[in-house]
Amino acid sequence: MGEKMTAEQRHKIGAYIESCAFRSMKRGVWDCALFVADVVEILTGADHGEGYRGNYADRDGALKLLPCDLRELPLKCGLEPSPARDGAVFWSPSHVPEGALGIWWQGRALIPCTRGLMSISRRSGKLIFYYPPHHG
Repeated sequence: MGEKMTAEQRHKIGAYIESCAFRSMKRGVWDCALFVADVVEILTGADHGEGYRGNYADRDGALKLLPCDLRELPLKCGLEPSPARDGAVFWSPSHVPEGALGIWWQGRALIPCTRGLMSISRRSGKLIFYYPPHHG
């Protein structure tokens, strides 16, 4: 399944999540897909948000740029199905018609909202988790 997170990655993700606590969501700048891309970059070194940042300003613009359905995006980026664990990407079927992407961190499912990060209940919908594969 995926490799373990290093202490440095854990620190960087924790600091990044803390910096997002009161950030305002703005599509194309900081939204659910770009929030997830930033965490995945910390874990893998690959920036899947490159080419998207600043290239859309609304939901329709974002959906036109995506190579697939939002639910399939983690797989398209090379992540694998995983149990819930810190740093795991999740897809939730709730909140908006196409669903939302977020990060599982310290027992909470976090997604960007208009004012920072929102913790959603695992019961708010079936969360599907993904994590980078083992490279060793």
